Amino acid sequence: MGTLTALGMTGPTVLLGGCGGLHYVAARTEGSRLEIEVAELEPGGAGYVAAPGLDRPIYVHRTARGSYAAVLAECTHRRCIPEPAGERLVCPCHGSEFTLAGQVLEGPAERDLPTFRVEAQGPLLIIETGGLG
Repeated sequence: MGTLTALGMTGPTVLLGGCGGLHYVAARTEGSRLEIEVAELEPGGAGYVAAPGLDRPIYVHRTARGSYAAVLAECTHRRCIPEPAGERLVCPCHGSEFTLAGQVLEGPAERDLPTFRVEAQGPLLIIETGGLG
């Protein structure tokens, strides 16, 4: 297993959640930025990142165009953590579905997931949290 570095702590990669669990990747913080190693993402370029001050992770994935996108993994209906299912994020609590870019496809959620700017810099991804957390 890899390491999780967030909130100034280091430890084993965390697996949480239902079927298969949620894969958390290592992160470093610098101001309102999170830095993660692309190599720490799951095959296909996806994973959850713990963000300081947030009680829900950020879901990062590689898009079909080869860039990366990030959304707050918190269903806007009842705050459960949506899980990837093919090309969607599905809330295990009440069935809301979102695109991987965070747009609502099916309720009961009525609002899109908050998004974050992501920039690739060599082997790193920089996620701008905009002061959340």
